[in-house]
Amino acid sequence: MSINHRLLRSAREFYRRLPVPLRWKQHYLLPTIFRLTGGYFRGTGAYQKWISERNTPQFDHLADTYYRQLMSNGNLAFKLQDHTPKISIIILSFGQSKYTLACLQSVSVHTAPAPPFEVLVFDNGSSAEHLERIEKYSSSLCLLRSEENLGFAKGCNAAAAHARGEYLLFLNNDTLVTPGWLTALLHVMQAHADAGIVGPKLMYADGTLQEAGAKVLQDGHVEQRGKADDAHRPIYNRCEAVPYCTGAAILVRRDIFRAVDGFDESYAPAYYEDADLCFKFRQAGYETYYSPDALVIHREGGTSQSMWGDSGVAAVVERNRLRFLGKWKGELQQHAKKSR
Repeated sequence: MSINHRLLRSAREFYRRLPVPLRWKQHYLLPTIFRLTGGYFRGTGAYQKWISERNTPQFDHLADTYYRQLMSNGNLAFKLQDHTPKISIIILSFGQSKYTLACLQSVSVHTAPAPPFEVLVFDNGSSAEHLERIEKYSSSLCLLRSEENLGFAKGCNAAAAHARGEYLLFLNNDTLVTPGWLTALLHVMQAHADAGIVGPKLMYADGTLQEAGAKVLQDGHVEQRGKADDAHRPIYNRCEAVPYCTGAAILVRRDIFRAVDGFDESYAPAYYEDADLCFKFRQAGYETYYSPDALVIHREGGTSQSMWGDSGVAAVVERNRLRFLGKWKGELQQHAKKSR
């Protein structure tokens, strides 16, 4: 039995036996545990329910606002260009076309035309109905399609092969960007000679922090810095190198991305390929930076939850944790020694 499974079993037993009212456990104890140690419970039903309840209603309301804007306007502000773009924004889509269109509208509203960028949407085997909704905006973006769902790593790699920009910006379709997000990411990238990847401040729609960079613990579990904390705290508002940033929104150097062979597809369908990419960049001499001035709102976990359910997500997370641990155990041990 893995450490994670033993921990979960012990935690459930402690939770069950604790002599306090159930309402107190649900409203105070669980949120505190998940905020402080959520990486250990990622993929479990209770954790995913907590994430969904605190974020989904507000996110869906905000996404609906952008979606209705797009339906009213009829067009996205950006268009496909013949000249080579500086940045290629890559958005993976599997069903949930309303989220994808809301994301595109937020990019349209909040992204300055300079530096020039292109948008590539990679459809991961959605139904014809969802695909048709996005095809209406083909004059603004490059729409790529796979007949089957390739998962995150394979889908991103396939889309990146068509990108023309000096930089690649991987963006989940369940995100909404904010004013100045892209220029803030690019500024950090260009200000640090050793920068290979830059991630934004990921936010929940209720205004709390989702992540200010992340790290992988020595046992392979992940810890999102500042999870559900006050995003205005000074500790989360300085630009700095971090172990890794979640792949929901990351700007990467395309030349280094290709040099390290992109995302490791052995993590398919998802989870840990983003941390693995940051570790590969570091091995090649390039750091991952966190940019507090780039704000991106992220729903978190919607696609994977709908595809695999609670038990499926937990199984994929655990399998890839062990895979990551086997690949990077030496680096994790070295980092643990430096942190003492």
